[in-house]
Amino acid sequence: MEAKSSSINLLESRGGIPRLRSLRSRLVLWNVLVMLVMLGLMGFVMYTMVIERMTAEVDDHLRLQAQELEASTRMWTASSQPYDDAFFQRLVQGHKGDEFNSDQVAIKLIDWHNGQTLARSPNLGQEKLAFQLSDLETTDRGEGVTVTRQDDTGRQVRLLTFSLKDERGQFLAIAQVSQSMESIEHTRLVIITAIVLCCLMATVLVYGVGYWLSSRELQPLSLLSSTMGSLSEKKLQERLPEPKPSSEEAQNLTAAFNQMLERLENAFEMQRSFVGDVSHELRTPLTAIRGQVDVLLMDPTLTGQARADVQQINGELGRMSRLVSNLLASARAEAGILPQLFPSRQPVELDEVLFEIARQGRFLNPRVELVLGSLPQLQVPGDSDLLRQLLLNLVDNAMAYTPAGGQVTIEAGESDDGLHVIISVSDTGKGISAEDLPHIFERHFRADPGGTRVGSGLGLYISALIAKAHNGWIEVSSSPDEGSRFSLWLPAEKANPAAASRKRLLSLSNAVTIKLYEDALN
Repeated sequence: MEAKSSSINLLESRGGIPRLRSLRSRLVLWNVLVMLVMLGLMGFVMYTMVIERMTAEVDDHLRLQAQELEASTRMWTASSQPYDDAFFQRLVQGHKGDEFNSDQVAIKLIDWHNGQTLARSPNLGQEKLAFQLSDLETTDRGEGVTVTRQDDTGRQVRLLTFSLKDERGQFLAIAQVSQSMESIEHTRLVIITAIVLCCLMATVLVYGVGYWLSSRELQPLSLLSSTMGSLSEKKLQERLPEPKPSSEEAQNLTAAFNQMLERLENAFEMQRSFVGDVSHELRTPLTAIRGQVDVLLMDPTLTGQARADVQQINGELGRMSRLVSNLLASARAEAGILPQLFPSRQPVELDEVLFEIARQGRFLNPRVELVLGSLPQLQVPGDSDLLRQLLLNLVDNAMAYTPAGGQVTIEAGESDDGLHVIISVSDTGKGISAEDLPHIFERHFRADPGGTRVGSGLGLYISALIAKAHNGWIEVSSSPDEGSRFSLWLPAEKANPAAASRKRLLSLSNAVTIKLYEDALN
């Protein structure tokens, strides 16, 4: 669950800087970023061209007004009239219907001797147009000066300053022709607003289309990721379909992944075949050896250290036989052949099975005491051989992890509702840590209490499979340094008159049977 939750997050932090984890999101955002940069550059170029063009048109208009003023001055000179206030007022007033009547253009005449205003056009009102000494120096050389200035109301105006001369080249006045740039400012605002809106709409459009296209093109990667997430040795036969629409990269990746799955499937199949074949081949010689050892133990002349050595050999042979059986069962489980019961399940007498387990278990670890607890006469439907394998695995596990001088107890009972039989194997060993407890039934998992590693890690895995085949389960309770308790829950056999009569008879001899068992151990 934690891995899945973490696979949903889109951001990860590296060095304190958030960073996108999704390839699809990164591709889309890179496309959006490139698009915004291009739109910004295009908008900047368009903005510059339009503003410069409009400013150039204003400058042309101002130069045209300047030419008209110079032409009016020449006409006044030709009429031999004096250059008095009437002349200056005529220049700024203009004639009705001509270009000087336009409210867009304002005219101001300045005395070049003292800088006093000689005349101003009516549309200029009381506004003051800036005049600098540098402009005067430029006009002295007969050159006009065109600049953008701000009037006393804060408006931007385009200002052309030039000099008016008489027929002898004498300075008559300094003329200033200006035009408001409000239209340019309005156009500037419209262009900026349009660029921003276009960028926003393009961002939404590009992000949506880019996300759809990237999802479509990256679909093989998503399928590959989900397949790899669900990959197990039981699903190695699965293959990725050819991506549609297919690209060369997606096809190569899919083909490489399918080839890897094929190699893994072949390797696992070879491993399963090897384990199964070896386990099967080992069972025959082990059975023969155990038979010979049992014959030796039946010899009354075998006493002392020799008998002890043969008994130890018998115990190790039993351990090896269980290991081979577990390997064979594991190989079958990996191949999908789980422990199966016969269609007609036979009642299994648990007391007989547990007595047999106790007889075999006493050779597993002579330094650990094996104790039979409460053993009521109970029956369960199932396979006696599989149940022996299950219980012997539990006892072997308890004996292996219990230190010398410890104790392992086997007991059985019924659940409160009478529907289940509970067989418990408890020990006084090191216990199982909370970190290892959820994994003890996994294949090849081995807990490591006290720095020791015992067994192949298959016993509990096979036991869980056998319990499941009997519609049962195994519960574990353990604490470090307090030991462990494995409880096998199995469905109880339905009672019948014959079984109930036998149960009453056996319950009377239960104490005698346990006493005989203890004498046999001694």
